[in-house]
Amino acid sequence: MKYILSFMIFFAAATASISAYANNAVAVGDTIPAITQIHDQDGKPQSFDSLKDDKGLVLVFVRSLEWCPYCQKQALSINSYRSDFQDAGYNVAIVSYDTTEKTKLFDNRHDIEIPLLSDLNSELIRAFGILDTTQSEGSRTYGIPQPTIFVVNADGVVTSRLAEEGYKNRPGIEDVLAALK
Repeated sequence: MKYILSFMIFFAAATASISAYANNAVAVGDTIPAITQIHDQDGKPQSFDSLKDDKGLVLVFVRSLEWCPYCQKQALSINSYRSDFQDAGYNVAIVSYDTTEKTKLFDNRHDIEIPLLSDLNSELIRAFGILDTTQSEGSRTYGIPQPTIFVVNADGVVTSRLAEEGYKNRPGIEDVLAALK
């Protein structure tokens, strides 16, 4: 009985962890929430209209550019393919809960050419429905998103949503580029 109860608790916790991101998440076909009160690494206010290109915008939500090595690696990869996104008619932006100062430090260290957006209070992260609710309020990691990529057309409609299970795995750049076609 003790083992059955332990399994049930483990299963319930695992299910809660997986579904922690699924509630009210923006899906393919949805219009994205308004992007307001968000600033890039230079402190410049940004909006969907200022960020998108002819065909749209690729929004890459990462946990942190300050302390998450998986996010840092993904940001560097995305940045290195910037011209491929532009050739396809899309701009790309990375969103984290980091402060503008922290995104600027990352930019300065790596010469980033794409907007690094600071969602300091995780308002956009919450609006997209991807807040990692397994993090305790008041902890250093409270406010992080489940890493997710949204491909959004020029009208603000999600045409593709890419995410992997867990925070270590990220969609491959070839999958992201394929989603632009």
